[in-house]
Amino acid sequence: MKKFISKEEFFGALNKGDIKLDTKSLFQPLHALQQDSEEGWEEILDTFFQQVEIELEVDRKELRRIPKSGTFITISNNPFGFVDFVSLMKVVRNRRFDFKIYGEHVTGEEVLDHFIAEESNSFEESIQQAIKEGHGIGLFPSGDVESFYTDDKEIADRQWDLDHIAAVKKAGVPIIPIYIQGQNDLFFHLMKVSNGELDLNEWISEGPKKLRVIIGNPISAEEQNEFKDFNRFSRFLRVKTMMLGCRLESEITSDKIFAKKQLEQKPVGVEEIIPPVSLELIQQELDNSQDQLVVENGPFQVYICSARRVPNILQEIGRLREITFRAVGEGTNKALDLDEYDMYYHHLFVWDKENNSIVGAYRIGKGEEIMNKYGIKGFYTSSLFQIDEKFSPYLIHGCELGRSFVRQEYQLKRLPLFLLWQGLLMLMLSENHYQYLLGPVSISNEYTTLSKSLIAEFVKKFYFDHDLAKFIQPLNEFKVQFDDFDHEPLWDFTGDDFQRFDKLIGDVDPVHHGVPILLKKYIKQNGKILAFNVDPDFNDALDGFLLLNMQDVPQEQIDDLKKNIEM
Repeated sequence: MKKFISKEEFFGALNKGDIKLDTKSLFQPLHALQQDSEEGWEEILDTFFQQVEIELEVDRKELRRIPKSGTFITISNNPFGFVDFVSLMKVVRNRRFDFKIYGEHVTGEEVLDHFIAEESNSFEESIQQAIKEGHGIGLFPSGDVESFYTDDKEIADRQWDLDHIAAVKKAGVPIIPIYIQGQNDLFFHLMKVSNGELDLNEWISEGPKKLRVIIGNPISAEEQNEFKDFNRFSRFLRVKTMMLGCRLESEITSDKIFAKKQLEQKPVGVEEIIPPVSLELIQQELDNSQDQLVVENGPFQVYICSARRVPNILQEIGRLREITFRAVGEGTNKALDLDEYDMYYHHLFVWDKENNSIVGAYRIGKGEEIMNKYGIKGFYTSSLFQIDEKFSPYLIHGCELGRSFVRQEYQLKRLPLFLLWQGLLMLMLSENHYQYLLGPVSISNEYTTLSKSLIAEFVKKFYFDHDLAKFIQPLNEFKVQFDDFDHEPLWDFTGDDFQRFDKLIGDVDPVHHGVPILLKKYIKQNGKILAFNVDPDFNDALDGFLLLNMQDVPQEQIDDLKKNIEM
């Protein structure tokens, strides 16, 4: 049995044109590697990637999105031609060994266990056969042609085949979008190799070439059936696939922030956070504030206090705010997060008496008090938005919320946020002339530009009060940026379903796992957004102006919050 040919022989054959690295000669490179070796298919694929020095990357968690059984169809972009075929085959067959890829120019009986030749069956016939046999099919809707290089120096996929998309929809099986993401220089290197213009030394000197396969969430048959317009469905599949490539921005941003924290002991303009406040001072203020205790649940106590009652606790809250907000790319970059509003606002906080620690807090401005003393300018929200006098009734009968946080050690638990909301409910019940909750709800600047733009557009489309928005003007308006991104078909998929939209953002922005939790919570309670503003004093966080009418909160949520509270 002969061994695989060497890397030198392989590149020599490429440069001579004896073998080609394209889809029209789909299996030449693999056969050239194998010659008359009796090694198996998987070993041939492994050797191919070793020889061309391409490192495949895939998230094992994402791989689990490929079903273990039953028919499914993958749709993928095709930036690198032949390499995409073997990459998709190698990745998906790690999960499903019966996976086949449909393609043009596939010849040779020995390969039909792995690929489906266009000449042998139409795509629709191939799908029907796959359904009978229960295996998966991979499709490159742009065809077996390489992508092209745009004027903007980006790799772009060619037009997708609408007949293939029609067959995909008709099949009624899960569709899994898969995005193949590589570097622009890999595209040009492969073009040079195909043209015999790149020698082995030049290729090796560049080092390993990375190629990443990103697997999206499956689109169920039910979800597909909601598209009545075929062209919109085709556009939707394309954008669902292409948007997977946008997640790189989120990971780069996150990596930069992590690297900055690791490399810089004290970054320029960022103050060192103050040390913890003495537990003795905190405990003394808690003992003197038992009349402000509004909820108790096991080891947790919820208090609502004015700043003058708990100055040391307030300092600790400011310290913890800054720690928590910096961890997600926000924060003031000061030694602690306190400002002039804190001095006359009230502070709702949760105390863990077992661990002697503050769990989380809200800052609450009682609207009537603020309007009587300071007018509209007394509200923190007025530092972000210009508020018309005609909006005053909502301010007078509302409580402004802000600077909410749950410290990192407690963020994976549901109870802390639930207790904060129980405290808010107690306040609104005891002072029932307050009907509204209002204030800024933040979206970290760590979110990708696409994610922030999608969130703003989704909210404006389905959860925006256009009448009241006339009275609110952002001081630093957020402008959505989609460039040429065809986002409109996404709304056919999500409608006003926040759960679906949350899942969509999770695809684009896996670092954050979906929409910010507080925005999600307010929307589920029938809150409305009136405007969006970028806050340069808070690391360019995107703030939505929230207005929540307590009468609109679903009764079941009110009943849930009332549990274990002595009324």
